[in-house]
Amino acid sequence: TKGAFRPERGEDIYGTLRRACRLAREGCPGPVFVEIPANLAEGANVWVTIKAGEASHRFPVSYRLRRLRPVAVAARRIERGEAFEPSMIRFEVREVGQIRAPLQTLEEILGFSAKQPILAGTPLSASFLERPPLVRAGQAVVIIARSGGVVVRITGESRQAGGPGEVVRVLTETGRLIPGRVTGRGEVTVLD
Repeated sequence: TKGAFRPERGEDIYGTLRRACRLAREGCPGPVFVEIPANLAEGANVWVTIKAGEASHRFPVSYRLRRLRPVAVAARRIERGEAFEPSMIRFEVREVGQIRAPLQTLEEILGFSAKQPILAGTPLSASFLERPPLVRAGQAVVIIARSGGVVVRITGESRQAGGPGEVVRVLTETGRLIPGRVTGRGEVTVLD
């Protein structure tokens, strides 16, 4: 790059582009970098006139604004249901305008699991995350039944995975299949 330019005011854009084009053509022609801050770009219509001898040509200069930020990216393929660990995540500077709700800190990710398979290099967003189930299908659980002031606890087996507050079916030690609400890790409370 032969030079870098950055106008400070909207009225400076035209002159900055003229200087950049002049430098690009001088001596050995080469690329120049012009950064137009986002606050100046709103509604800017930039035309550049190039003069070569007696002839002049006027043409529009198009540019694209990009918002670059460090975002969390899958460091490797992550399988559905896999709990996130720091080694599975890396941070890369990416254009965030094309990523829906990008995650930018480990705190936003740890404690969750993958809702779907995620390919290595994919920017992570909230839509890829889910709270891991507190109860898994086939897992031994404590079944809690309450009636008045009496609390009964028995063991059983969950037939479904479930998160906090979700209703799952559980099989009691007597072979009865009953619905219950997930109330804790490995814990299901019988519905009234």
